[in-house]
Amino acid sequence: MGDGWHWDSGRWRALSADGSPRGRSAHAAVWTGAEFCVWGGEARGECFDDGACWNALSDRWQPLGVDGPLSPRSAMASAFTGREWILWGGRDADGNDLADGARYDPRTQRWGVLPDGGPRARHRAFTAVSPDGSRVLIWGGSGEALALGAEDAFILDLQAFRWIQVALDGAPPARTGPVAVEVPAGLVAVSGEQVVIFEWLTGRWRALEPLPLSSRWGMTIAAVPAGVIVWGGRDESGMLDDGATLDLATGRWTLLSTDGAPSGRTDAVPIPDDGRMLLLWGAGVEGLRADGFRLR
Repeated sequence: MGDGWHWDSGRWRALSADGSPRGRSAHAAVWTGAEFCVWGGEARGECFDDGACWNALSDRWQPLGVDGPLSPRSAMASAFTGREWILWGGRDADGNDLADGARYDPRTQRWGVLPDGGPRARHRAFTAVSPDGSRVLIWGGSGEALALGAEDAFILDLQAFRWIQVALDGAPPARTGPVAVEVPAGLVAVSGEQVVIFEWLTGRWRALEPLPLSSRWGMTIAAVPAGVIVWGGRDESGMLDDGATLDLATGRWTLLSTDGAPSGRTDAVPIPDDGRMLLLWGAGVEGLRADGFRLR
């Protein structure tokens, strides 16, 4: 699909189609504070190395700066530091995992390179940005090396312009398929019932209270003002419609009420909405869903 919408906490508004990128999936996307930018992705067996930014004030798309250093790819790691957009890894149209990246400055519309010596090749890696925007954590994802147990995690230090390897003590193995979400203090990862946080303050992983839900895949995880919400997914019995919220201040989980909850589904999309959360779409028993709910 090559269309999109903007939600303003009251209604949906279609984005302008003039100059919008070609339809694609598994692309990188970021909100810069003024623009919504899209780059890369794939469609019908082809990977892209183009993109565009939609300006919220003008409702217009403008092509991203051309002559970027990245080859066509999809499923790359994506992080915005407050100044630069960091893209790393991904895979090409032949299914090869990649181990390079670039940085993009939306204000100058210029690309820059990243230092050598970073993480092993992978796609769909998780990212987190330090509070001051100077460091980016890249961890997890999928790739041949990770599946064989040769996994790693690195911090990209943008001030020193170098990669710093991070110890994995306490982190869930990548082959277990963890899901993760960025929070102000770092990165919260959930794998089965295991829950850990990578903390910027210590540079280490720390165990949190186990998830009070059954093991599942395809669950939705989102950061909210109080902490983290985990909901839905699927196990051997079918689609699930339960969830829980983690209060990072106390480290305690609380089960969510199932009263009025969406039907069970995988890969729903969470959108923060004025201190609440919208839970949209996903895949249910009968296919893709076109509904949405607000969690108050």
